[in-house]
Amino acid sequence: MTDRIRELLRAKDWRPFTVHRVGGESIHVGNRETAWISPYGRFVFERQVGQIEVLGPDQIAGVDVGSLNFSEIQNQTG
Repeated sequence: MTDRIRELLRAKDWRPFTVHRVGGESIHVGNRETAWISPYGRFVFERQVGQIEVLGPDQIAGVDVGSLNFSEIQNQTG
């Protein structure tokens, strides 16, 4: 699952996504500056300004990619 998150974070066409934790909590990643994958394969994110949280691969249940809204499509297509 961390490989998928890494792909999303590196994607040329950025799209927000949601990481679902084992146990039910969800983490919305609204921009790539607040989340990354460590060299050891852990998902690191800024929960709020100054508060970092780290999840191991075994703590991640899934990832959902947000859909584009109309204005985002217009911005990409002109």
